[in-house]
Amino acid sequence: MIKLPSFAVFLGVVAFSAFLLTIDENNGLRLLSETPRTGNQNQNNNNNNNNNNNNNKKHKQLSYIEEVGPMPKMISSPESTGVCKKNAIVYMAQKHHSSYDRDSYGLLKQSLDLLYENYLNDNHNESTSLFIFHTGEFDAKDLRELEARVPTKGLMNFVDLSNTSYWHIPPWLRNDDPQKWSQPDVYSVGYRHMIRWYAKRMWDYFARLNAENGCDYKYVMRMDEESFIYSKIDYNMFTEMETQGYQYGYRSCSYEMKHVDKMWQNYVQQPGKHAIQPKRPFVGRNLCGFYNNWFMADLSFFWSPPVQEFLKFADHSGNMYRHRSNDLILQTAAVYAFADQSKVHRFLDFTYQHFTSYHDSGCPMWGSLATGYNDAQGTAVADNLVKELRAKGCPREGEDFKFKLFDLPQTDLSPTYNHLPAHMANITLRHVKAGLVDVPHKGAQSG
Repeated sequence: MIKLPSFAVFLGVVAFSAFLLTIDENNGLRLLSETPRTGNQNQNNNNNNNNNNNNNKKHKQLSYIEEVGPMPKMISSPESTGVCKKNAIVYMAQKHHSSYDRDSYGLLKQSLDLLYENYLNDNHNESTSLFIFHTGEFDAKDLRELEARVPTKGLMNFVDLSNTSYWHIPPWLRNDDPQKWSQPDVYSVGYRHMIRWYAKRMWDYFARLNAENGCDYKYVMRMDEESFIYSKIDYNMFTEMETQGYQYGYRSCSYEMKHVDKMWQNYVQQPGKHAIQPKRPFVGRNLCGFYNNWFMADLSFFWSPPVQEFLKFADHSGNMYRHRSNDLILQTAAVYAFADQSKVHRFLDFTYQHFTSYHDSGCPMWGSLATGYNDAQGTAVADNLVKELRAKGCPREGEDFKFKLFDLPQTDLSPTYNHLPAHMANITLRHVKAGLVDVPHKGAQSG
């Protein structure tokens, strides 16, 4: 272990604390201690104890990070009041999609417009930063263009992951031939980097951002370029997560969990893992997979040792690249395995849409529009969408990849996780779906 000298900045007789940094060959930069220089000794001792507690937490958060290099370059809004907030809304953006051949930038603009209009307004932005992660396609001009569209300035940060350890093939797969991976002509290497980012590396990024920049991010909300929030959200969702003690929140279900069964079975067959029993057994049950193009998460849950050990195993298996084992099934497996049921919540109050569509016809291939119980216009929004899809000639009913309009009762809306008050026990919510998203008649399998 190599120690780096700390430095202190003095103003008159007042000295600021200096940080002792170490570099560990396996785990990278760690913030180990803060050393007080001057001032009241009792106060310093109290501060030192608090700092040591915080540093110990950060030490644990960083202990699972295997690949460490320079932090990605970030550019922030000229009107920014500081990068370090408590909550982060995150996008992974590109201008033209590498796998789906679509105008991703146009979709991103629409998603941001709706996000600011219906949630990220003056009532909800004081403790929230917006991170747009990308791989070299965006610059300061784009940041100014996007900020010019929205009413609240100073929240945006662009983070370039290109040429960093966050966006490359991991060392244990360097000898692989990507052309031999599953569906190489359909899903690009960049798409597989994105899977790894949301399954594993995003948690690493925020752990390092906290440790190295003195930040204290606690919660994240993910959005996609085609994530559209269609109704007002009048409360602070991050505060709701914290007040209720939720570790994970989601909006919709995608039934593809059978693809994680073998990986989980291999994980628990390792020495020392045989006794692990998921908080909610999921192998062989094809339960709701959390459709994680929109989710909220307590970062400390994903930094916890049990979760990190499982994600590290999944990472080293190579399945994210070789077989496109996606971040949806890995996140869901981690939550089912290690989160108490009372700490998982399905948000049902706002109307939300996410579709992956055929680029030639614009018809939905996979996804849903899910209406919210607080949206008086939700049913009309769903019905209008169906009219639009019919006008395009999109196929409906029948096969999985055709769209369908239906109402989901409360019993199919994750009854374990929706935490609805008693007077809402009989609600039904209108949905438009394609593929295996928000499938009816699932009952308790829906969560």
